Amino acid sequence: MPCYQVRTYSVEFKAGNRAIFDAAVKALGWTPFDITATTVAFDGGKILIDLASGQATIREIPGQTTYQEKLNALKRSYSRQAINAAGKRMGWQVGTAVGVQDKGRLMKRIG
Repeated sequence: MPCYQVRTYSVEFKAGNRAIFDAAVKALGWTPFDITATTVAFDGGKILIDLASGQATIREIPGQTTYQEKLNALKRSYSRQAINAAGKRMGWQVGTAVGVQDKGRLMKRIG
């Protein structure tokens, strides 16, 4: 009987823009394991993201890296990249809030 368990579960991951998704992955310094038109895998297939359905499947082995934390980092990176792209498109300056982690500030000069 093995002394470990493998748990697999799926979570919703709505990454609708491939260019923003690729920028988020690049910002984290990650290298995709396997890429098809709509599927991307990381860490030897431990994180599998189907961009068409918006589902991420995580396969964890207890005692190893927590892949849910890595997926959460990817979600935060995607959000930052989406905000940066929208801000740039609308002429806003994107900055960070002083002293607050994962908070941002959008500014637009008028006149």
